[in-house]
Amino acid sequence: MTIKEREYWIKVALESGFDDEYSAQSHLDHILDIIDDLPEEVILYRVVFLDSPSDLNKIKPGTHYVLNKESLLKNHYLMDMVSSHSQGEKPYLITIKVEKNKVDIATTIDNNLRYPNEEEISLKNKGSGAKVVRINEIK
Repeated sequence: MTIKEREYWIKVALESGFDDEYSAQSHLDHILDIIDDLPEEVILYRVVFLDSPSDLNKIKPGTHYVLNKESLLKNHYLMDMVSSHSQGEKPYLITIKVEKNKVDIATTIDNNLRYPNEEEISLKNKGSGAKVVRINEIK
């Protein structure tokens, strides 16, 4: 990352509510470490609302994912997600396997600086190239 890029991301973090440059830099470094430490094939998770698992677009299963399934299920309020992620009535946990080079690094950094509690990994091209491993209804 160039100095100019780093300065840009720190500015984004400060505009997003980080208290000072030190905390912005620390969080940016944390995000970069997570991205660097991703294996060449990574397992990711997301929750979507569908009427049936067959309603999921398996060619482009989506952009926004997380690394930690338990955190996703514990920390997201499913009813809040209905309005923003709804394609149907029932919540499903989607598990995908995707190559690290399909991660949209700039969007991942941006989202994590703007919304640090979401710990989101963003994929390029709506997840094109990801393999859907499982679709489980959340009860």
